[in-house]
Amino acid sequence: MANKIGSENYSMEFRDLQATTMSLDSTGQYSLLAGRKYLGILDLAVSQGDLLVRIPYGGKYEISSTQWSSSNLATVLAVAVS
Repeated sequence: MANKIGSENYSMEFRDLQATTMSLDSTGQYSLLAGRKYLGILDLAVSQGDLLVRIPYGGKYEISSTQWSSSNLATVLAVAVS
């Protein structure tokens, strides 16, 4: 039988963000939400639902992939556009 680590489901709405991809950092505390107009970093430990950082993205292509660095020395994120 599979063990469940967590069974909580959360739903937050960011109408202006319209995220198509999401990635978690190595600690599981921060989430990167990437959409067509904005990149947003969300703190999952705080249940207020406010974005920590909102970065405008003005590209004409959709963001297809996001990934955090797996290093504990620095928190770096990467975004790929196709």
